[in-house]
Amino acid sequence: MSAARTLVTAGAALFFLLHSADVAEAAQLGWGNGRGPVSGFAGTDEIDRAIVSAVEGTAASVGGAPAGSSSAPADCHWVTSYQAVEETRRLRPESITLVGVERVEGDGTRSRLYARVCAGQIAQWRWVHVSDHGAAAAELAQEVRRRLPAPWGRFSPDLITTSAVVHVPLWFAVPGGQWSPVDASARTPEVTLTVTATPVALRFEPGDGARSVTCPGPGEVYAPGAPEPEHPPACSYTYTDASSIAPGGVWSARLLIDWEVTWAASDGQTGTLPPMATVAAVPVVVREIQAIERAR
Repeated sequence: MSAARTLVTAGAALFFLLHSADVAEAAQLGWGNGRGPVSGFAGTDEIDRAIVSAVEGTAASVGGAPAGSSSAPADCHWVTSYQAVEETRRLRPESITLVGVERVEGDGTRSRLYARVCAGQIAQWRWVHVSDHGAAAAELAQEVRRRLPAPWGRFSPDLITTSAVVHVPLWFAVPGGQWSPVDASARTPEVTLTVTATPVALRFEPGDGARSVTCPGPGEVYAPGAPEPEHPPACSYTYTDASSIAPGGVWSARLLIDWEVTWAASDGQTGTLPPMATVAAVPVVVREIQAIERAR
């Protein structure tokens, strides 16, 4: 196995730990570990096509003997670089910022930086190839879609007991319980995947030919006896034509919830998936109120 050893510097753009008190010096040397800057080298492993990085320094500076030493501490484990920083934060008050912990390889695959933590301190770094979990997440999204509730419309005036009125705002809403994320998880041979759908907008398509109204949701219901607001809420629509001119005397409206869909894997990968929408048909009867003036 051949290995090309290269000093990791700012120009190499591989990885840097920037110690808040020594940002300039750490950037020049490659990284700092919270206990003074140390030199770092990266070697190309021709077998697994990964970049193996080793921190070189005294045992005190890296929390153990340098990589490759037979006296390395036994209580070591590999975690993502973010997890490593969180684990070691308890033993050092200094602040460490991670920069560039993921990269795209020449063949389009992705790698993520992992850290070897020994005795509560970071002792070694390694670039590890990560699989693309997008396809598995897309399949899991179908389970999330099955769990999404259809909008349960609540209207003011109540369309079940009365009708909407021309030129009077029709408020629309859904119960607050429907305005919460819905998720599903599954275990793959590599990681645990979780797909989450989050409601982001409530839409009302009036069915009279006008454009739909979109609001951030979940809308509100007018409380009888409450004072009339100066302006109608965002989740409302005002019909200008009675439904008597519609086929069957009813406007075929629809109420929709738009969902943003994201996924996350236990190895730190995240992504977005195509948005979803749930729909409920809403027949709306709209009547006119005519005022009659009588001469005195």
